[in-house]
Amino acid sequence: MTLSTRKTHSFERSPDPWELISEFGVSPHVGMIEPNREELRRAQEREVATSHALTGAEYALGFEAYVIGRVFARAGIAFDPHTFISLRIVEASLDGPADPVDALTTLTEAGTVSRAVVLANGMLADGELLAGA
Repeated sequence: MTLSTRKTHSFERSPDPWELISEFGVSPHVGMIEPNREELRRAQEREVATSHALTGAEYALGFEAYVIGRVFARAGIAFDPHTFISLRIVEASLDGPADPVDALTTLTEAGTVSRAVVLANGMLADGELLAGA
């Protein structure tokens, strides 16, 4: 009886396909593994553009909440940046093809809303950063 020296896999985690390929000595055709470089580049560019747009939106929402918060503070009115930012997202989605609930849910789950709130709260905590606001 011959014992195999081949490793047995514990599938508590997903096996790394590259590890399996090298372990079993499989040498697949390059075209089967490598994605089209142009498609990959376009996908990366879309991802970077989307990330940049979301970061810009987070800052714009946070800064707008800061400005409105300062106005409210000067008028002696309580202000909640989270509610304001959420309302701005709903308002913006009313003019477009996006469903307001989907827009708010998606941006909340992506962390956009919370990051904008953190920015607004940080600016409000730092005091008056804008002259005349």
